[in-house]
Amino acid sequence: MNDERAWLEHFTGAGSAHHQAFKRAQILLATDEPNRMGDAELAKAIGVSKATVYNTRRRYLALGAQETVNRKARKDKGVPEKVDGRVEAHLIALACSATPNEEPVWILKMLAGKLVELELVASMSWLERTLPGLPASREKVRQV
Repeated sequence: MNDERAWLEHFTGAGSAHHQAFKRAQILLATDEPNRMGDAELAKAIGVSKATVYNTRRRYLALGAQETVNRKARKDKGVPEKVDGRVEAHLIALACSATPNEEPVWILKMLAGKLVELELVASMSWLERTLPGLPASREKVRQV
């Protein structure tokens, strides 16, 4: 940990780190102290949750200091896919069309499944993430 500690000290001293990376580095440095604080005290002192302290330590054991501090950016940036005009048009057309298997009305799960089948969206959960506020998947979609 000596090389890692030196890297962490340099990282926190540079002052140009992203605040989340800086806090993860602080957690690792505090964890290496001989008279270290408990998780609750450490979390309060750094301004994070106890879960963040625990998860940072766990990640360090698996990946090391640099991988823990410099996490990879999410590919999706945490933002759900946007509904473009093409997907919206297909969704409206489906909702207005006859249902498969002689079902009386469309339900959201059926619509999402059809959009996945047509390769217009990546997953079944897409509809719920992208169109918040819609009724639950078991509820019926009113036909126009």
